[in-house]
Amino acid sequence: NFPFKTVVHNTVNNGRIVKVDFIDNDVCYSCVNIYAPNVPSERVDFFNSLDNHLSGDNIIVAGDFNEIIEPHLDKSITVSTFNTISNQSLCNLIDRHTFCDVFRYRNPGVRQYTRQQFVEGVLKQSRIDMFLISRNLLSIVSNCFLKYSSISDHNPICLSIDLSCVERGPGVWIFNNSLLENAQFSENIRKLIAD
Repeated sequence: NFPFKTVVHNTVNNGRIVKVDFIDNDVCYSCVNIYAPNVPSERVDFFNSLDNHLSGDNIIVAGDFNEIIEPHLDKSITVSTFNTISNQSLCNLIDRHTFCDVFRYRNPGVRQYTRQQFVEGVLKQSRIDMFLISRNLLSIVSNCFLKYSSISDHNPICLSIDLSCVERGPGVWIFNNSLLENAQFSENIRKLIAD
């Protein structure tokens, strides 16, 4: 029941990347769902190879990145592991495509986590599931939020977009020409133009 014309449907890298391009009102959107590897060195290669699957101006990348962006916000203090190389690889990908982490953009400073796991009796939490979108799509995002789930160690992150939402331009200025009948107003305009 998908109401849009699907242009491309790809599953690559053993199912770690699923890509669907669709068209709405002659605008092409590229949706890429990912599942990044758990091993940091494989994750670096994965983020670098992801460039081959990202094209166009309207990109939405979603999924399990198995990586955090901001260590002080995206992981609890009980998570001691942090791989700077794979983090840098993800940050470079974001910079290359000028992506925006929608949840963080809308919730600066908020600590909410998408993954929760007990390891040896200690709760470890991190935000490794996210939506990265092209910055020009921010105006059509109506909501981005986390839901809590009891059936998985990952909590879903939800993104709502409104494709009917058109960003307003500077607008039209309409001059009230009845002001020209006011002698004081007309005189002030003449002086203003002369200055």
